[in-house]
This record gives sequence, structure tokens and C-alpha cells, in this order.
Amino acid sequence: NAQARYITGDVKLKNASTALDVYLAINRPEGTNIEVYARFNNASNASFIEGTSPGGGSPGDINDRNFVKLAHSPIPINTDRTKFPEVNFRFDFADVLNEDTITDSIEEFTEFSVKIVMLSEGSERVPSVRELRCIATV
Repeated sequence: NAQARYITGDVKLKNASTALDVYLAINRPEGTNIEVYARFNNASNASFIEGTSPGGGSPGDINDRNFVKLAHSPIPINTDRTKFPEVNFRFDFADVLNEDTITDSIEEFTEFSVKIVMLSEGSERVPSVRELRCIATV
């Protein structure tokens, strides 16, 4: 059940980047999970990753791009509601381009936004998130 979502505002970068690391402090009870997604845009926006809306909206609008799921390190299950271990979520365009699984891809981005989805089997146990940090690198 994905009723809890948070979407950041659009972040515009001064310099182009090829990878995004998102760090979150997460408290995850059993029966819950966290998924993190990002959408990207670049200045020229001549092409973009598969799954985005080609021809839908203006080429320079990040809101016309679909979110892609970020890979992550294991998220520990925690019974102590006061503990929030840090978890890294990552997307690197170099990894995607090397897989040859997509045809249209941007190689770098100058704008991004992040979506955090908190999943739970019921309302009695829900995951909690703190300390969002996003680091764009080359």
C-alpha cells in the first residue's frame, strides 16, 4: 500500500552530473519498505531515458519526465523506533548506458527531483524517513 509519498521540488544544478546518490536515515519496521525514484532533465534535452514521455509536453520541462527507480543498499528491518540507519540509493547513467538495454538516454543531467514512496502492509506499522541528502556527481 503506497499511500505515503514525498516528492522534492526540482533541483537545478550549476554543473552537469552523471550520477545521483540519495541518502536517507530510515526506520523500517517489519512488513514495510521504502522505494526511491528520481527524474532527470538536461539543458539540451535532445533525448532522455526510456520510460519518459516522448513528445508529451515541452522538451525542457522536467515534469514531463517519468521517475526511474534507484538501486539501493539493503534496508535493515528495525524494531527500535528510535534507530535510523543511513541507506544509500543511487542512479548512474554510466551504468545504464553500459547495459545497452535502452536506446534513448541522456548521458548527464542538470536538473532532478526525487520521490520517496513509503510502503506498508497496514497502518499499524509504517516506515519513517529522516535526513534526506541528495548528491549529484560526475
